[in-house]
Amino acid sequence: MTRDVLEISQSESLERVSKTLSQDRHSFYPIAHPESGEYCGALAREHFYNYLQDHSLETTGTLMDIKLDSLPTIRATLSAGKCLELMTRTGSNKLIVIDDSNKLEGILTIRDVLSAGAKEPASTSELEH
Repeated sequence: MTRDVLEISQSESLERVSKTLSQDRHSFYPIAHPESGEYCGALAREHFYNYLQDHSLETTGTLMDIKLDSLPTIRATLSAGKCLELMTRTGSNKLIVIDDSNKLEGILTIRDVLSAGAKEPASTSELEH
């Protein structure tokens, strides 16, 4: 599981998000609620740029103007086997790991789960890299 994840506030300006995405190349970015800090969805790089194109490259709004994507969320205590089952069932190769307060703890990828090999850890927190 990757714990050092760039999380963007939903109140962030589109101009600033555009700069961030040009410097930090990932397919998805977790988005946090501006007041509570709770995870509220994921921003797909492709959807962000499509939004800008559809709105004449207007960057004066915030991320609250864009519909966020929904990636499956889990708690860090979920077993690797259950994570793989969830990924298979949902077709997602990423899971967002949140705590009991719905705040981001990290992102678990299919590579994290598969690299665990035959030994199944007690929880996703043991899958860190």
